[in-house]
Amino acid sequence: MSDGRSPLVVALPALIDAQPDAAILFAADDGVLECNALARTLFALDTRLPLERQQAADVLGTLHGEILAAMERARACGRGQRFVAHDARRSTALDRWFDVQVVPLPDRMMLVTAADVTAREAGQEQLRREARQHAVLLTLVPAAVRVVDLSGGLTMVSPGVGAPGAALEPTTLRELWERDAPSDPATGTPVPYLETPGLRALSGETVRGSVMYVSREPDGQRRLIEAWASPIRDETDLIAGALLFDVVVDSLSSGPAGESAASSELRQQRMAAMSQLAAGLMHDINNVLSPIVAAAFLLHHHAESPALVREYADRVAESAGSMSTLAARLGRFIRQQPERMHDDGLIDLRVLANEVLESIQIDGVLAASGREITMSYHLETVAPIHGVAGDMREAVRHLVENAIEAMRHGGTLTVRTFGDGDDVCLSLQDTGVGMPLAVGQRAFDPWFSTKGSGRKGLGLSEVYGVVRRHGGETQLVSARGEGTTVTIRLPRAEFVT
Repeated sequence: MSDGRSPLVVALPALIDAQPDAAILFAADDGVLECNALARTLFALDTRLPLERQQAADVLGTLHGEILAAMERARACGRGQRFVAHDARRSTALDRWFDVQVVPLPDRMMLVTAADVTAREAGQEQLRREARQHAVLLTLVPAAVRVVDLSGGLTMVSPGVGAPGAALEPTTLRELWERDAPSDPATGTPVPYLETPGLRALSGETVRGSVMYVSREPDGQRRLIEAWASPIRDETDLIAGALLFDVVVDSLSSGPAGESAASSELRQQRMAAMSQLAAGLMHDINNVLSPIVAAAFLLHHHAESPALVREYADRVAESAGSMSTLAARLGRFIRQQPERMHDDGLIDLRVLANEVLESIQIDGVLAASGREITMSYHLETVAPIHGVAGDMREAVRHLVENAIEAMRHGGTLTVRTFGDGDDVCLSLQDTGVGMPLAVGQRAFDPWFSTKGSGRKGLGLSEVYGVVRRHGGETQLVSARGEGTTVTIRLPRAEFVT
C-alpha cells in the first residue's frame, strides 16, 4: 500500500461496519481503533472524544471486567473467547444478557462483538423454571408418569415409579413391555408390543382406561393397572412423542382372613369406589398434563424464539389454571361436611330455580339438544335458605342439563319447589331412560359416568357435595325406562329477632 498500511488494516473499518452485531476494535494498549454504529448504541463511547483517546475500561461499561479478562486470555493463548455476559441493573426487569466474542488479530489487536440475547436467555430461564415446576408436579401425581420420544425412549419418568428393591427402571417402551409382560385380564393372553398404550399413542391414538395385568413387584407378583396414553404434537400438529399414565387399581384386592361376608362386600365396594376415583382422577389429570408436557417439550426445542416461548408459556399457564380448578373441584367433593361460608346469604330457591330455567332457554340448551322437551313448572313460594347462590345455581343447572340429556327421544321435565316441615325442597323429575338400581346407587360417586369417554369430571358428585356443604341432602329415585327424580332437601334459614 502507498501509505505503508497492510491490506488488513485498510479493510478493517469496512469489515467492522459489516458485522451484524455490535463490533469494536481495540489496539494493543486497549485503546479504541474502530467501531460500528451498533457499538455506539451499546457501549459507553464518548461522542465528544476521538476514538483513539478512549480506553476499553471506559467504553465497555458494566461489562468491562468480564470482557477485559477475556481479552487477556485471548492474547495469552492466541485463541478466541466466547461467553454470555450479564449486565445486571438495579431492577431485574432491566437486566440484559449479551453473547460476547473476543477475537485476537495481528499486532495484539482485539475485535470484540456483542449481541443482545436477553430474550433468548429469558426464555431459557423460563424453560428451566417450568421444568422445575413440572418436576414438582410429577411428584404430586399419584400415578406412574412417563414421557416418550419418537424412538420409544423414556425421556422423563415421575419420581418413585420403581418399586423398592426392583431392577432399574426401563429406559425404552420395549424394555418396559419386556419387564411388565402385560396381559389381558379377561382372557389372560399377552398384550403384543405394538398394541401397548405407548405404541398406540405414538401412532396417533388416544388411549383411555386400558386395563392390564403387569409384573411390577420384585417378587414377580402381577398387579392390575389402568393405563392412559396420548400423543404429544408439535406446532405443526406432527407427533413428537407421547405421554403415558398408569395407576395400580388392585391395591385393596386382598382382605384380612376371617372377615365376614358383609365386611368383604363393603370392602369390595370401597375398593371399587377408590378405583373409580383413581381412574377418573387420572383421566382428568392426563387431560391437564398433556398440554403442559407438550409445551415443555416445544419450549426446549424453540428456546431461541421469544414469540414461541411466550406462546408455550401461555399454554402452560392455562393448563396450570385447569389443574388448580380440578384440585378445587376435588377438594369441594372431599370437603362435604356442612360448613359456614363467608360469602353466604339468603337464597329464595323458587327464584333461583326460575332463573336457571330461564337461562337454559336463553342459552339455547333445549334447542341444541334437538329434542321435543316440555318444561313443566310448579314453583311454590318457599322459605329462604342460607347459602352461596352461585354454587346452588350451578348445581341446579347441572341437574337440569342431566335431565335433558336423559330424555333422548323427548319428554317432560317437571320442576317443583315446596316446603316439607323444616326443609325447603327442589325436585326435578324427567321422563327419560332412567337408571337400573346398580347405576343409581353409584350416581353420586366421583367421576362415575354412564357417558363413556365423554365424561365431564365430578358430575353429580359435585352436586351432592354442594348440597352437603349447605347442610342438606340429595335423594335420587330412578328405574330403567321410568325416568329419574332428584330431590334436594335444604334446611330453611333461621331468623334471629
